[in-house]
Amino acid sequence: MLESWWHDLRLAWRGLRRARGFTAAAVLTLAVGMAGVTAMFALIQGVLLRPLPMPEPDRLVTSWKEHRSSGSTHWPFNAAEVALIRDATSQVFSSVAAVGYNEPSPIEIVDESSSVFVNSARVSGNFFEVLGARPFLGRSLNQADDTNGSEPVLVITHGLWQRRYGGAVDVIGQRLTINDQRFAIVGVMPPDVEYPGGVDVWTTIETRATLTNNPTFQQATRNELDLIARLQPGITAEQAASALGALAPQLAQVASAGSFATPAVPAVRPIADVIVGDVRTGMIVLFAAVALVLIVASANVANLLLVRGEIRRPDFAVRTALGATRCRLARQIMCESLVLSVFAGIIGAAATWGSLRALVAIAPAGLPRVDAIRVDGGVVLFVMMLTLLTTVCSALVPAFAAGCVDLVSHVQSGGRAVTRGSKRGRAALVAAQVALAVTVVAAAGLVTRSLLRLQSTGTELGADRLAHVSLAVPPDRSADRERHLQFLEEVVRRLDATPTIASATPINAVPFSGVGWDVPVVTAEGQDAAQAAANGSLNLEAIQPGYFTTFGVRVTLGRPFDERDRGDAPRTAIVSEDVVSKLWPGQNPIGKRLKMGGL
Repeated sequence: MLESWWHDLRLAWRGLRRARGFTAAAVLTLAVGMAGVTAMFALIQGVLLRPLPMPEPDRLVTSWKEHRSSGSTHWPFNAAEVALIRDATSQVFSSVAAVGYNEPSPIEIVDESSSVFVNSARVSGNFFEVLGARPFLGRSLNQADDTNGSEPVLVITHGLWQRRYGGAVDVIGQRLTINDQRFAIVGVMPPDVEYPGGVDVWTTIETRATLTNNPTFQQATRNELDLIARLQPGITAEQAASALGALAPQLAQVASAGSFATPAVPAVRPIADVIVGDVRTGMIVLFAAVALVLIVASANVANLLLVRGEIRRPDFAVRTALGATRCRLARQIMCESLVLSVFAGIIGAAATWGSLRALVAIAPAGLPRVDAIRVDGGVVLFVMMLTLLTTVCSALVPAFAAGCVDLVSHVQSGGRAVTRGSKRGRAALVAAQVALAVTVVAAAGLVTRSLLRLQSTGTELGADRLAHVSLAVPPDRSADRERHLQFLEEVVRRLDATPTIASATPINAVPFSGVGWDVPVVTAEGQDAAQAAANGSLNLEAIQPGYFTTFGVRVTLGRPFDERDRGDAPRTAIVSEDVVSKLWPGQNPIGKRLKMGGL
């Protein structure tokens, strides 16, 4: 049987060499579809399928608090709550570490050559021990690094090591300056160890807190924490969530003042889900889209094989007269399709290997696990399986049509008869191609419209004329509120005096970034306790009078902030139309009182 297959493959190769135009068209058609599918599989494997580079990653979970009735789905623990969870859940968690809430956050680091902003995360000293991640160079952080008075040290990611230091092995021991204090680089983590997502640098919580004498900053640094924990063997994330839920009343007792009116419920998520985030659905949809393109390409090649089969009907008739079976004729078509698919697979894999770095470079900034995307044995195995699948899809109908040669009709018609199987096959393939092409075009239109809408989001702000500049002010220098405000006013004054700048304003959070201060307890004037309890949380931003002018936004009702709202003046607020419709439906909100937490 192997000898017979080998003979058919050689015959298919010789036939395709003689029909070079047909072979080139079929191979390139398949190669385009296979290259797209292979590239998407490489992305999916790196982001979704490749295991995290740490032991038993399925036992790693993260946790924070949720208060769904108020709309706050991510609220931090404080240090006392972390300690309570660590002591009370030893039967559920084998180890517990803390990670800064809503991090990484940008900080400025200064080395011998220049300064640069990097994304920093503050973690407890046992963070890498809980992860089970071993350093690529040097050592990781430990508990001794997370104590008051310890030497300031940090660990950097593999990506920052490559970008900033060119992979130099003498990076260990180099000194960086953060907030006027010198930090020593003690370790480099392996590729793909980047939690929280987008982090460049890890420092300990206590080290970050002692960078300043500002008590408010120190308290916020030591508190406002998420958890990362390793489950005990045999414990599931659902069981861990149940155990933490039972602790909710005790956690409420040690929670900071001004928190929720009712206990918040701890949420538990597998770390893999947190790292991947919401990209899973989008990547699967995109993979399905390029798979449709490959199906259309396979249908095109099947049509080409059918046409080629029509031309070769005399050859098939002669071979049938000499004793060739339908199975042998179908196998010949299958061999030709296999040869075409193999060459298309080689071209597709080569195109993926050559373009994957460019694809990663143009990928969205929020794409996780970029360092794990590469062409490896799994991608090669996928290409081999895809080649076999494409062979079957391309050759199924042509092989069936070739096996339906009617020798008597062909001889009687002088070689002009067309088999019914060929007619039906070509009609079915044409219908399938049209249907798939319409589906692909419609999907592409919907995606294009969605992208255009996303690109137009925020255009009313004149986004093409807005620039965001990060300003690093050490906490010690911003501890004096009046001095800090004077500094910001001076910066704005100088920028406004620059001819190329129309207006400037300081901000705490970039618009549409989703970052801000969530106020969980909100009470509007005229509401009773039951109505206030049903209010959702509000996202608060502190601004200066020039904020709306800089963004080109018009206040539709009332007035913008001005000098009357500074200093000891009564507190004022500007709210969005959505908030007005929820808190005061059908009413004029001007002059209404709004209590937000302790304000």
